[in-house]
Amino acid sequence: MRNWLRTILLLTADVILLSAALVLAFLIRFDGYPHGVPGMFREDFLFVLIAALVVKLACNSYFRLYSSVWRHAGTHELLSIAKAVFISNLLLEVLVLLGITRIPAKIDLLNSLLSLMHAPRSIFIMTIFIDFVFIAAFRFAFGAMRRAMSGESASSPHIKRILIIGGGSAGVSIIREMTNRPGLKSQPVAIIDDDKLLHGKNIRGVPVIGG
Repeated sequence: MRNWLRTILLLTADVILLSAALVLAFLIRFDGYPHGVPGMFREDFLFVLIAALVVKLACNSYFRLYSSVWRHAGTHELLSIAKAVFISNLLLEVLVLLGITRIPAKIDLLNSLLSLMHAPRSIFIMTIFIDFVFIAAFRFAFGAMRRAMSGESASSPHIKRILIIGGGSAGVSIIREMTNRPGLKSQPVAIIDDDKLLHGKNIRGVPVIGG
């Protein structure tokens, strides 16, 4: 899949998922009844939604959620999602609070825009968790689909099945290298290590099978 097409797909998915997350947060906040949302919040919802999308998509881009290789995603990518979600929602929470208190300086236009950030103060705290679940689930599902489409699996005749000797830092580096560089056509399938405490455990998804 071409990079520009993949980016458009991820952007489109984020717009849909983040919009759904905000709607869901409002429904949860008001006990699941759309008519229970006060009119003052319904009137400014579209502006709040647009502002939320602009801030969140910008943060996603800053933390490289549109340029990561998701078919080889791991802890680093999950941490990037968490950072983007937390910071974007924190910024939006600040905007909501400024919309209530206003900026002391006489900046009428800015205060007028902030006055449209009319939302419950807890709403962007709630969306931190919803955004994270939605984005992470989609990204890892997208990565799994890309792996399936490219035929990358340990059972492929073109993929070498590798046994790693040692589950220390060197072994972890080898596993990471194989995972991040599909061109090596190598799949770590098991680890052996003399440390009995590691036996039966997994290191970056690879089982430690014995000594």
